[in-house]
Amino acid sequence: MIVDALMAVLYHPTDLDLAGQTWSELITGNSGAGACLKVASSLRQNASGFDTTGATPDDRGVYVDGKTAALCSDSNPVCNPAALQKAGFSPTQANVMSCIAMTENSGSAAGCNSVSACGAFQIVITVNTLSGPSCAKYNGSNPTLNCRSMCKGNNGAALRTAACQPCIQAASDYACNAESAYNLYRQSGYKPWLPKSAGGYSDNQHSAACVQQYGGG
Repeated sequence: MIVDALMAVLYHPTDLDLAGQTWSELITGNSGAGACLKVASSLRQNASGFDTTGATPDDRGVYVDGKTAALCSDSNPVCNPAALQKAGFSPTQANVMSCIAMTENSGSAAGCNSVSACGAFQIVITVNTLSGPSCAKYNGSNPTLNCRSMCKGNNGAALRTAACQPCIQAASDYACNAESAYNLYRQSGYKPWLPKSAGGYSDNQHSAACVQQYGGG
């Protein structure tokens, strides 16, 4: 704005009225193009009204950086929609799951919580199998790890057993985690990640917004 003001005065050094008009044209751009400087309030909500305070839309017009109903950034290989399509999800499903990954583990592949939920999609390895081509290297070329059996124990105690370590490593591999999430989706849809209030099995209170925003399917 300061640079535009200086330019406007330089264009019309003896006529401040014309300078003011020029400043306005510089700020608003071509006729019909709208304001070059977006009103701050327009960046606070996306089309469905979800909170995006502090976030900015990427070149697809969706919000990133961990906000509710936001997709993983394209630069994040763990859960961007293109990576999830490689795991088997359709484009629509990949958008939903990209958003869910942000609500589950903030787009990170690492980490297990106290109830043995691990990786980008926080798959509970004491309950579920991990399965997919990218999982095979953790199980002697067998693409399916029966983590329910390998990680016997109550909640976090299972994570300290030697037998469970391959499952922890596989769950922290974002490709294996995504492929396993796809297999879970094929069995149960989005229910493993949806809150109980939305007919799911999870305590995640934000995932339903992802389905609403990006369409399910």
